[in-house]
Amino acid sequence: MRTFQDTDFQIWETWVSSGEHGFSDRHPRILFRCRSAPLARARVMALAEGDESDAQRQVLEAGPEDLLAMLEKAQPVN
Repeated sequence: MRTFQDTDFQIWETWVSSGEHGFSDRHPRILFRCRSAPLARARVMALAEGDESDAQRQVLEAGPEDLLAMLEKAQPVN
């Protein structure tokens, strides 16, 4: 899990979802939740390639600009 700040000074946390029953999913999802506004809807971004370990690496190695770009691509969770 990582935290970062967006351009509106909101604090977000992001993490990679586990697949069903805790096993790696073929198309993992990166989840975002705003810690500054807990009632705001969480957001999710599905990855087209790789497994959960690839998504974890992407989140952990991403710089602040990369995390913001992922957040912009993410869709509200239903």
